[in-house]
Parts: sequence; structure tokens; C-alpha cells
Amino acid sequence: MVRHRARLTLDDAVQHLYHFCATLPVVPYVDPNPIFTFQGHSSGGDEKSISAKVLLPNSVDVSVRSACSKSLWMTEKMARKDAAFEAYKALHHAGLVNENLLPLGHVDEAVDEAYRAVEKRPSIVKVSDQIDVWPSIAQCWQSSSHIYGSLVRITGQGQIGTDMIMLLPVEIPAIAGTSDLYWDQNTTFQLVVDSETTIFSPAGTASAAQITFLLLESVFRGRVDCGRYDFTALFMPSNGMDNPTWLSSHSGAMKAEDLCDQNVGRDVGLVRDLSRNGTLHMFQNVKHASLEDTLPDGTTKALHHPGTEPCLSDKSQCRPSEGVPDRSMQLDRADPDQFVLMQVKKLPKRADFLHPIPSGNANSANQSGLQCLLANKCEVARLPFSYSRFALFVPSILYKVQVAMIVERLCNTVLSSLHFKDRSLVTTAISASSAHEATDYQRLETLGDSILKNMTSLTLTAEHLNYHEGILSHKKDHIVSNGSLATAAMRTGLDRFIITKPFTGQKWRPLYNGKLAANQPERTREMSTKTLADVVEALIGAAWLDGGPQKAVACLEIFLPEVPWSTALGASQILYGVYDLQVPVSTRVDEAENLISHHFNLKSLLVEALTHPSHCGPNTSSSYQRLEFCGDAILDNIITMTAFARNPPLPTHKLHLIRAALVNANFLGFLCLTLSISISRFEALGNVSQKISTTHLPRLFYLWQSMRYASPSISLAQQNCLARHETVRADISNSLAHGNHYPWTALARLEPPKFFSDIVESILGAIYVDTHGSLSDCEGFLEHLGLMPYLRRVLDNEIAVLHPKEELGQLADQDKVRYVLGKEGEEGEERLTCTVIVGERPVSRVGDGLSPMEVQTRAADECCNILRRERSISGNGGSRELVEAISAVGQGEYDETLSEDEDKDEEGEGTGKQEYDSDEIMTADEC
Repeated sequence: MVRHRARLTLDDAVQHLYHFCATLPVVPYVDPNPIFTFQGHSSGGDEKSISAKVLLPNSVDVSVRSACSKSLWMTEKMARKDAAFEAYKALHHAGLVNENLLPLGHVDEAVDEAYRAVEKRPSIVKVSDQIDVWPSIAQCWQSSSHIYGSLVRITGQGQIGTDMIMLLPVEIPAIAGTSDLYWDQNTTFQLVVDSETTIFSPAGTASAAQITFLLLESVFRGRVDCGRYDFTALFMPSNGMDNPTWLSSHSGAMKAEDLCDQNVGRDVGLVRDLSRNGTLHMFQNVKHASLEDTLPDGTTKALHHPGTEPCLSDKSQCRPSEGVPDRSMQLDRADPDQFVLMQVKKLPKRADFLHPIPSGNANSANQSGLQCLLANKCEVARLPFSYSRFALFVPSILYKVQVAMIVERLCNTVLSSLHFKDRSLVTTAISASSAHEATDYQRLETLGDSILKNMTSLTLTAEHLNYHEGILSHKKDHIVSNGSLATAAMRTGLDRFIITKPFTGQKWRPLYNGKLAANQPERTREMSTKTLADVVEALIGAAWLDGGPQKAVACLEIFLPEVPWSTALGASQILYGVYDLQVPVSTRVDEAENLISHHFNLKSLLVEALTHPSHCGPNTSSSYQRLEFCGDAILDNIITMTAFARNPPLPTHKLHLIRAALVNANFLGFLCLTLSISISRFEALGNVSQKISTTHLPRLFYLWQSMRYASPSISLAQQNCLARHETVRADISNSLAHGNHYPWTALARLEPPKFFSDIVESILGAIYVDTHGSLSDCEGFLEHLGLMPYLRRVLDNEIAVLHPKEELGQLADQDKVRYVLGKEGEEGEERLTCTVIVGERPVSRVGDGLSPMEVQTRAADECCNILRRERSISGNGGSRELVEAISAVGQGEYDETLSEDEDKDEEGEGTGKQEYDSDEIMTADEC
């Protein structure tokens, strides 16, 4: 199909230019329209000709910000069209409008098409089932000439350890560290799989299948196929005894009564109760009972003693305590006066020893109660109990091996170019929280998310030197979106390696080569696109920890190859070359440099970092928006990295809360309003004799005063903010220095305009470029600003940083929380009110609100205080009347306001019912 390109004419050039300016980022106090100026020219006669010049907002790159009409015209209208035509033609040549003459970032076809695909993508998708490593291993048994053995060691404090060799036809990947095996609530064993492997010949392991059968049959008799020995994983002892000898000495069982005539040690085999279908028990002791210890119906009295590890104490007379008679101990009248009892505990029926026993299952899983069985109704296995216990651990051991092999295969396929040194990072990165592994991807995902956004911002800024912040943000949002990352995960086949199902051991059966070698049908499973995206981000974080920025970039190139990620590593050098030019520097810029405590090699960086989008003029540099775009990502990355590195590691939710609090625009704005230095100014002094003299007078110079702008409205906004700052400065400063809670409410009351936080982030971006990407210099600025000291205080003192609206959601539990907005005061001086309704009960009401977010934050904070007081009184046995009295205070205030302005409250309810989203108030760009 032939595509026709759009056509630009003089008649529609002005309209196109206005449309382009309308798609630029919307900034308060800035007129987004192009500015036309005209100049008259005289040709020597009466006729005069006119030329025009157009100036675009300073968010547009300086190379195409202005344009002049190509010809002289008789009217301003035609000169205006000509200038607009030349301006739009320059924008097209610069790549800021596409072939359809439409602005990038607004209807960019490629990006918009991807966005539409993302919007249509369901939140749950069908992906490949989790990879099963055992069928391929089963096939290797038929062709492998070598068998690889790894030492598997089970140890436990005060317990008999067990060392066995696990045999597979493939090399067993290293399983880093130790794994806990939870025997019961009081006993934990440690599993260690030796990283070194020994190569055996098939002849050297001929008896391993019989040994494996003996082990598994001792505890899984109903699950082991009788007479079948083609196990996929084999085990044999590591004590140096040859396998046939070991088999002969540990096979079979003996009568339990014969145990009394032998010198038994601690490791007695399992006791099988023949009177109850061979129920398995763990041997504890041998007791002797007499006829005198029987009840009238001919049964013995049950024994109840604290549980112990299987061992044999001295033979003693049984003095049974009172209890429920055990029918399994019927007395044989033909026996002599003395008979033998086996003191035992039931063998656990669990097959999952990788997870602690839930507290709710403690009673059912606790086998501390002892039982007594008649010895003549039992048999004792010759296989020591430690080996049977090892057999119970086999499902858990094989699962750990399976996970290690999944990780190994992932590292050798999808991630082969990364050469991961620490495979445990990959294990964590692909383990979803639903799998209930020892670690999951959530912390790594938080780190990777920050790295991805930082790398994306740097790459786009350096790759597209003339893109304004609106286009950069648009493209960044697409690259880091869950839809984009989920697509990358499925395209690379990562979905097959993600571990989502928890190991339970239920219905576990031994693995047989004959069953696994058969063709397995392709299976699928459902997975959320967020999980797919999270795992990609977790792997990015893992790559960073394993090999720094270079390996993180290599990981990004695997999943998102369409982005030139290598640019991110050299972004600061590329941008440094762009700003390596001479610009006029004012006194305020020099003072700002002293205030920042960083000497700029390139003054143009600082000039641009301090230039508001409203600033205009023929020699005006670009606005701070591009540098702020970079600085925002750098700030997020520094805070996340610092909090992530905290030891002991912070939980994921804490990382999110700290990051949200420290990049909050109100917080950054307060720091900007506070940072100052003392400077000297010349002041002219006069007297009655009309003599003029000068003197140096010290005064404070604040960071916010260094911003260059042109809009008079900004001056008014600054003054209004300073007035609010005076009222809340002491409270905020005290909270930051000594308080136990982050000052969300006071900061919401301050609510500085966004340009206060913007210049903090733009200066951060400027320092990054000026120092060729030095994060330590960026941290130095944040240290001087006061952000890093407060971050350390938050980490050291566990400052509560949860936003009041989030805390209220937790306190409300299942009750719905609504924020009903209203107005109070006379027309022209109206202030907002907010009533918080929890469930169906109005709990708190505040007024004198300046903005919806500010008044909602204060109302939520007040509601939290009320609910905490109620719970404290109820928890401490307070009277019901007092609790109701507290509630009545909130109710009365609400009823009074509602009766005064009921219609207004109901009208405001629509905007107050919105669900709370932490992102809407916690990031500098969104506040």
C-alpha cells in the first residue's frame, strides 16, 4: 500500500506550530504559545516590507527554538505564516515531528501502537509451564558414560548426622550455603550439598539403585513401586563401606523383643507396629512392665513422657502414669510375669521439611507425646533411623537440586552472556513470593526498578539531545512499563524459569526414568504480567549486584535489545560535550555555586539547571526540564541503593516507604527553601551632610532565590509559599531532627510549588554530568542539602514514614474509607474541609484546607489518632462510655458541618471517595 506523506503549506503552518506548542509539557506560570515579532524594512520608496521572527518556549531545543521568515512580505499576516513555516520545517528536520507532521510524544506512531498493545494486554496471561529438569536427566541415564556424585550432608545440633552421595548422570550445580530442614518446631537440620563432584563409572554404582530402594521403601512403602529400581536420582552411603556389605547389614528387620538382648546405640531403626498395618514409629526406649501394671480389662496403662530423640536408656521398671488405655497393648496371658514394651513416637507424615511448621498446625505436627507398644507385636528395621530420616528428607533435597538446575539452565541459555558468579542472586530473582522460598524477588525487584528507570533516563537523554522532557517521559514510560517487560520475558522464554508453585511434598512419588522418558505434553499456566515484569527487574538488580553497571546494561540488552543501553554508561560524557560552551554567568549563579558547594567545570550546566521554563529571551538557555528528568532518576537511584544496602536488610515494603518519603516533592521543596548561605551586599548609606558611603552588610541567600524566571506569577507563588513556610518551618525542622514520624501533615500544609523541588533535581542532574557520572559528588550535594543525614536517621532510628492515608487504610481493616470534601468561608476566601468516614461512621473532620491533598492528609492523620486512642482505651480495659465519647466528638463535628453546608459536602463527596494511591503524592514529579 502506498503511503502518502503529509504536506505543509503557508496556510496551515501557524496552526501546526500552535499545535506543536500545545503538546509541550504543561508547566504552571508558562505561556506555551509561540511569540511572533515583526520588523519593518524600507526599500527606499513609500512601500515597506515586513519580516517576522517566531520564538518557541524554552523547553524546545535552542537549535530550533527560533526562526525567521524567509521572504519579506507586505503584511504581518503573511510574514507570520512564513516564519511559522520555517519554524515547523526546522522542527521536522530535527526529528521533533514525524512524517505525518505530528509532534513526537503526542501521537508517535511506534510508541502509541505499543501503548495500545499494552492497554489491550490482559493482566493475566498464559505462559509456559515451569520447566521440568528431570525428563532430560532421565534420558541422560541411557547415554551417559559418567555418573557424577555429590556429597549430601545432613547435620543438626545434638543430632546424629547423615552423609550420603547423590548420583546423577549430569553434573550437579552448586547449591550455595546451607538450607534449613525443619524436622519439628524444636529441631532444625542443615542441608549442605558439596559443590565438588566425583565421577563414578556405572560399575562402581551398581548397587546404588538397591540402596535407594531400601532408603525410600523404609518410609514411603506405599509410594515406591515394588521391584522397580530405575530411579532418576540415586543415593549411596559415603562411609567407605562397599555397597553390597552395606546392603546386607541394613536390609530386613528383627523382632522387637530381640532388641533387648543387644547392645543397641542411639541410632535404632524404625519400629513397625504389626498389629496396626505396619504403622511406623520412632524408637525411644525399652520398658519392662509387670502384670501388676495392667487394668482390670487386661490392658496396660498408657505412658506419657516428654519427647526425646530416638535413643535407648537403661532398662527400667515401667511405672505407668494414669491415662487412656492403649488397645494396641493387649496382654498375652501366656507371657511370663515380665513383658517388654517399646516406648515410641509416631513418624511424621510430612514430606515438606523446607518450610517451618505453621503455628496453627503445631498440635497435629507435634509428635512429642510418647506411646507404648508391645514388643512382641512389633519389628525393628535394621536400617538405622538416621538413614530413614534422610529418606524423608529426599523430596526436599531433590526440590533444592531441581531449583539449582533450573537456575543453571537459565544461566546457560537466556542469561548466558552475563556469566553470573553468584547463582543465589538468580535463584532469588526468579522466585515469586507465592513459591514460599527462603527468599523471593521483591527486594531485588525494587532495586532493579530503580536501576531500569535510571538507565532509561540517561540513555534517552544522551541519545536524543534535542528531545524535550515531554517526549523523553513518554518514551521512558513505554520502556519501563509492565507490558513492555512482560512481553520481553515471554519473548526470551524467561517465563519457563519463573518459580511460582510452593513445594509441599504432597503426593510425592519417586522419580523413575521409564516414566519421565516418555514424551510429556506441553503445558501452560497462568501468570500476571506484573510478575513477569517484576522478575525482569529483579534480574536487572541481580546483575547489578553481581557485576555492577556493565552487567546490568548487558542484562538490559538481553530483554530490551531495541534500546541502545550502552549509551547509558557514557551518557555523562556525551552530555558533557553538549554543555562545553561559554555562557554569560550572573552574580546570582556564582552565589548559587557557592551555596551548592560544588565548583562547576561547565557553568552552562548550572545556568540551565536554574532556568525555569518561563524564562525567555534571545540568549536564554534551555530550561531545567531535561536535567531535572535525569536528576529525578539519579535521586531515586541513590536513595534506593542506600536503603537496599542497609544491614540487616530492610523488607520490601520499608524500602518503598523510605523511597517515597525521601523523593517526595514537598520534602525536597522544604530543603530547597531552607538551604542558604550568608553573603555580603554593598549598601549605600547617607547622612544629613549629603555624604554617601557604602558598607558590607551580611544577608542570607537561599537556593530558591537563584532560579531564573520571567513570570510575575512565580514571584507571588514564592511569597505565598514563604508565608506558609514561616508557619510550619519549626514543626518540620523539629520532626526531621528529633521526631519519630515523617512530617507528612506539615509538609502537606507547606505544599511548595513544584519548581522548588525541580531545581533540586536539576542541580543533581547537572552535577552528575559535570563530574562525568560521579554518584559520590551527587551524594555530596544531597549531604549538603540535608537529605542524606535525614535518610541515615530514618534508617538508624526506624522513623515511621507511612503516609497517614495508608496508615488509615490499615487501621480501618475491612472498612471502606471515604474522604468527603467540602468548602467553608465566604465567597472569594473559601477554604476546603474534609470529613473522613470509616465504614459508615464519620470519624474526623478538618477545615481551613488549602488543597485537596493537604486537607485529606490532615484529616487522615487526625482520624488515625482517634482510632489509635480508641484501640488503646479498649485494649487497656477502658470504659465503653469513654470510647463512645471519643467517637461522639468526631460525630458531633461532622453533624454540625453537614447541617451547615450539607449540599456542598455531598457535592464534594465525589472527589473525596477516590482510593488512595501512594504514587499520587509521594514522588517529586507527581506532587
